[in-house]
Amino acid sequence: MDPDGDCDCLEDDTDDEAIQRQLIDETTALSLFNLDLHRELRSNFLANYDIGAKYIAYYYSLSQFVKASDYNTSTLLKMISTLPEFNNAVNKILDPNVSESVIVINPDLRDELLDIVDELRLISSNNDLQIILDDIENDIIYLTNKTKFTIYNEIH
Repeated sequence: MDPDGDCDCLEDDTDDEAIQRQLIDETTALSLFNLDLHRELRSNFLANYDIGAKYIAYYYSLSQFVKASDYNTSTLLKMISTLPEFNNAVNKILDPNVSESVIVINPDLRDELLDIVDELRLISSNNDLQIILDDIENDIIYLTNKTKFTIYNEIH
């Protein structure tokens, strides 16, 4: 408030973005991320395959190229809104009770993941980052509409 008692709140977009960032609280993001599920994916699936080792390395490389503070609000919101469907795909891979004929990445999830990859491209023009994102994009497209059985067979 200014001295006259008028509110000068949210005068520009940066104030609005700061408020939106606060709305994406850590508890919500962490509950959607499901750290245990993702650790299980890393330890019980990815670590057993060459493609998994590649993605574990990508995870650590991406964290060197891009800091959490580099993400704009729309990218964070896309990531958070995609997590439930992404977690569902991870569960399909990990759960031995899920039929091998189930599609792991459907076109809707593919589109959401590719949108995130496109937004990540805008954060940095680093050539190494762009190569990693190209590879991730190609894998997403390749794995779309593949069954759990097909994915397992192709990564062996």
